[in-house]
Amino acid sequence: MSIVKQPQQLITQTEADLSATRAQLSAIKEYHSSLLDTVYWSLTALSTIVALLAGFGWFANFRMYENDKTRLKDDLEAKIQAVLAQVGARLNEHEAQLLQQLDARQESSATRLFNELDFVRKDLVKSIEQSETRDNKLDSMVSDLKSVSDTLIKKNKETEALVREVEEHIWELKDIPINILLTQSQALSTAIDAESAEAVRSAMRRMRRTINERILPGGHTLSSTMIGYLEDDLAVAAKTDSVLSAEVQALVKKIPVDDEAETA
Repeated sequence: MSIVKQPQQLITQTEADLSATRAQLSAIKEYHSSLLDTVYWSLTALSTIVALLAGFGWFANFRMYENDKTRLKDDLEAKIQAVLAQVGARLNEHEAQLLQQLDARQESSATRLFNELDFVRKDLVKSIEQSETRDNKLDSMVSDLKSVSDTLIKKNKETEALVREVEEHIWELKDIPINILLTQSQALSTAIDAESAEAVRSAMRRMRRTINERILPGGHTLSSTMIGYLEDDLAVAAKTDSVLSAEVQALVKKIPVDDEAETA
């Protein structure tokens, strides 16, 4: 009886131990689960803190970098401005020296140029004066030559007029009325060129007498060409004596025209 009860007790005791063990395992499991949750939460918080610290560090470093960059930029600009100021001062100094040198050279060149221009001006004035003197002399010589030429021309015309008068007397002696009239026409042309009014009138009077006394009474004829020459000379002679010229032209128109006529 006692032997049967003993294994049952053992089983009951074992089951109680198992229940206790399960309870302990459950408690341990719950503790481990809570501990893991705490660890996970701690890790999460730590990660967040690390991320925040990293972000803050990056931001702090970025701000420091930007500040350093700005400071370096300002320092560089300040140095550049200082160097530019020094260079500008040196350039202004060199420019002033160069301008002084240029002014001195320009003044010297201007003085030399003015001297040369003054010399050229004086030489030009002298040349102009000499040229004017030569021109005056040339004008005087030309005037003298023209006067001499006019005198010679006039003398030549007068000589030619005398020759025509001699020739006219020769034809009168030979009694060739047509040649007498033509010679008188040539004498009229010579008198017109010589601008001798008296010689012009004398030639027209002789032509009038020849036509009235020899040409018309003798029935002599002239070619139309010769009559044209006579009329041209008489038209010019009208400037000297229009009345006498008109009278002779009227007589010339009375002369018979024969283009086949020949002069002896």
